[in-house]
Amino acid sequence: MALRTAHNLLLPPVSGRTGRVLTALLKNRQIPQALLFAGIDGIGKSVAASLFAKAANCEIPPEIQTDTQALESWSCGECRTCRKIDSNNHPDILTIDPKKNQIHIETIRSLITTLGFTPYSAEHRFILIRSAEKMTPAAGNALLKILEEPPNQTHFLLTAAKVSDLLPTILSRCQIIRFQPWPDNVIESHLIDQYALDKPTAETTVRLAAGSQVKAIDLANKNWVNTQKWAIDALERIDQLTVRQRLILAERLAQKKNDLETLLIWLKTVILEKVKMQSVAMASHQTNSQRRASMKQLINRYEIVEDALYFLSTNVNRRMVLEKMLLALAADSAPNKSSIREF
Repeated sequence: MALRTAHNLLLPPVSGRTGRVLTALLKNRQIPQALLFAGIDGIGKSVAASLFAKAANCEIPPEIQTDTQALESWSCGECRTCRKIDSNNHPDILTIDPKKNQIHIETIRSLITTLGFTPYSAEHRFILIRSAEKMTPAAGNALLKILEEPPNQTHFLLTAAKVSDLLPTILSRCQIIRFQPWPDNVIESHLIDQYALDKPTAETTVRLAAGSQVKAIDLANKNWVNTQKWAIDALERIDQLTVRQRLILAERLAQKKNDLETLLIWLKTVILEKVKMQSVAMASHQTNSQRRASMKQLINRYEIVEDALYFLSTNVNRRMVLEKMLLALAADSAPNKSSIREF
């Protein structure tokens, strides 16, 4: 059964391979020098990292019976160490977060200085580096030197959504633990129970969140689905829009800077559902070539949206990207992907 945190987030049991590995490490008291918790944003990696550090240092650790226990059951929650960690006040549990979306070398240098001192009281000192993929190359190289010769009693616990953005040499020093996205039905029930969303709105919110509980709750708090319904409706019937309507839509979407990524993720889910329907149905009245052409067109559209998301993360003009994307998605002419890559 999932537990709730103080912030009304669900804290799931850790099961499957993730649960087996983490519980084995705790039961055997064999904590690696470096762990990397990998998975999409908003699924509880940072919370799990803090709870793992707390469990490793709990003064009265409960016996771990199974690999499907709730994370909070790994520690007593009552001893002096647990209380200090819960209040973010333990001197041997250090946390590094990105500043302005980056972790700079100065931060790692400061950490190196701190690690020159012995731990105050913890059996296992933990350095939690959240969103570790945000390290600059210089910061990553500085961290690598510590990972190669870590101080005694010191463990590094990194979290990352994009593992590929980390230096390969850092990855080679870490034991990678992969966290899976939340099941849609669990998030949907939570939104209905705790945020009073009706079922259709909850379903739409879950699809937009793509397995991220934190994102789903953020969207629910903003009443995002209802305030952006015009855009969702337009994107869902993109095939029916004229060229002029597509250009107007591109102009309106370009003004929604903070919502663009979510809207395009929505469009990707719409296309994906059509792909699934096509692969299941494969209507008997279609020839093999027609089926292949239809599937190819849908996949092409998905990749066009993917390309748009990439360019929107750079400094390319938003309106230009959106115009190219919407025109490329014309129902009667699925162009090559290069039509949106020509910037």
